[in-house]
Amino acid sequence: MHYFDCYPIQSRIRKVHPGYKLGWFVLYTLLGLNSHSVLFLGIELLVFLTITVFTVRISLWRLLRLMAIPASFVLLGGLSVVLELNPVHPVFSMNAGVVTFGVSASGLQQGTLILFRSFSGIAVLYALVLNTSISDMIYVLRKLKVPEVVLDLMVLVYRNIFILSDTAQRIYIAQKSRMGHRNLKTSFRSTAQLGGSAFILAGVRAEQLFHSMESRGYTGKIYSLPAEWETGKKFILASVIIFVGLLGLYFLIGLMPNNI
Repeated sequence: MHYFDCYPIQSRIRKVHPGYKLGWFVLYTLLGLNSHSVLFLGIELLVFLTITVFTVRISLWRLLRLMAIPASFVLLGGLSVVLELNPVHPVFSMNAGVVTFGVSASGLQQGTLILFRSFSGIAVLYALVLNTSISDMIYVLRKLKVPEVVLDLMVLVYRNIFILSDTAQRIYIAQKSRMGHRNLKTSFRSTAQLGGSAFILAGVRAEQLFHSMESRGYTGKIYSLPAEWETGKKFILASVIIFVGLLGLYFLIGLMPNNI
């Protein structure tokens, strides 16, 4: 079992029906996507960070480390929106020969909105995936009549990602124990070797996983036994209170003369 799979097991709401959690996830995501206020998106981000820390029983630092990978892609995307070529009214500019790189006020505002919208969506998504196991989500999606080929691909991609991650971590530990990262030069060389070896070994392990599935009767569909879930009255009540509070805040900020 990968460490990522341990969080849904230790969640305080692990016995709540996954359909409720997936439904609220959709509502909160739509609420964040429809918002044009950085203030509201920032509050939603803090709310769901707090919810995840409480329900999953994880430290804030650990949660932020888990969010670092998607956050890095978001930062790169936001940078491409903020940075412009030959801006009209730049707040900051830098000449590079015949081309001028700069940041305009409108680009900075748009980039900040995209960043906060993306970060709030990531926080909501992590609140779902860290509180719901992949088998529970597959169960709900199967009830929603999602094609079986899509569900099988989701499970296989999910497992193969962690196979690749685990293989890379094992190689890194072996390299570090043999002084493969003692300085910058050896670190670059070891990292290049790690990249090539990790994909090859991960492919071998993925093939072994497929053969083990076939030996256990895999015929093209992946099934798992559904768990025994509770009604989750406290979860529903807390979700309604949080949603009503965020919805009221959404309209309240929208009525402000200067919508931040």
